[in-house]
Amino acid sequence: MWTAIWAIVQKDVTLEYRRRWLLASAVLFGFLFVVVLGIAYNGKPLPADAAAGALWMVILFSCVTILLRTSSFEEEQKAWYGLLMAPVDRSAIFYGKLVANTLFLFLVELAVTPSFWVILGVPGPASWLPLVVGLAAGAVGLAAVGTFLLFLTSASEGREILFPVSLIPLTIPLLLAVIRLTAASWTRSDDLFVWYAVAGGYLVLFGLVPWLLFELLVEV
Repeated sequence: MWTAIWAIVQKDVTLEYRRRWLLASAVLFGFLFVVVLGIAYNGKPLPADAAAGALWMVILFSCVTILLRTSSFEEEQKAWYGLLMAPVDRSAIFYGKLVANTLFLFLVELAVTPSFWVILGVPGPASWLPLVVGLAAGAVGLAAVGTFLLFLTSASEGREILFPVSLIPLTIPLLLAVIRLTAASWTRSDDLFVWYAVAGGYLVLFGLVPWLLFELLVEV
């Protein structure tokens, strides 16, 4: 199973390395979003809560862009059939796509987050642990839910609308947790156990549910 997961990750990373436009467009979108926020606030520094919410808004919409484009490319090239015909556990397909999408999202986070310090005048983190945990949990959680919903809505004609409409409500608990953790990295808040627990529980839930339901979803 691990060999199959690694092969799918290598395939997705190699395709993105050859095209190079998907990550570039997502990062450019993030930078433009930050520039618009800078214009809206007229160069004034954003409060910690507002900056954290804006950061995750950028990451969320970048996630939608990345996941829709990666899946549409495979559908156009009929690559799904090759994956489904491979003699491997079907859950390996999900986890391979999950790891690749998490990697793409994390790269977008690393590119966009520093722009909040430079363009919006947000001060550097007073505590790095909540920020790092929030970024990691957000990348894994958004990739897990997004990958699961892509398979769930793959047969729908209106997937470009149905996918984000389904993704945003399902990720609200995760977004609440990572926004609080990100804001706490600037304000040095100590009361974070609840948000660590929410983020951890969310990752466990959407790490196990696809493993249990993916075979059924593929057959349907």
